[in-house]
Amino acid sequence: MAGETILQVAYDSLLLKVRESALERGGYHVVSVEGNEAAKKLVNDAADAVVVGNGGSFEDRLELVRWLNEKWPQVPAVVMSVSEEERYPQPAIVFHGDTPNDLVALVQRVIVSHKKVRRR
Repeated sequence: MAGETILQVAYDSLLLKVRESALERGGYHVVSVEGNEAAKKLVNDAADAVVVGNGGSFEDRLELVRWLNEKWPQVPAVVMSVSEEERYPQPAIVFHGDTPNDLVALVQRVIVSHKKVRRR
């Protein structure tokens, strides 16, 4: 399922471009921002999923996930993790993959699953 809008929150401009390119190749419309404050300004915009990059501190990423859960609970969040020890509150989906293609595949599965749940 492609054509959906993904909000990508990055903390590193190079990684932002790499992930944005991979998601676009996967057929997604990508809105990319750097940092939590920029992401919070988009809370009223429509997105089918949020990808939180792994370039920021754990504390920054955790704070954003909590904020997303509170302000945008209907939108699934995929959080890229740098360590198996990092823990995020539910319903965030933690991504430990190695490649941008792994990320695209996970985003696709998350969106399909989320749409099935919303139809019920």
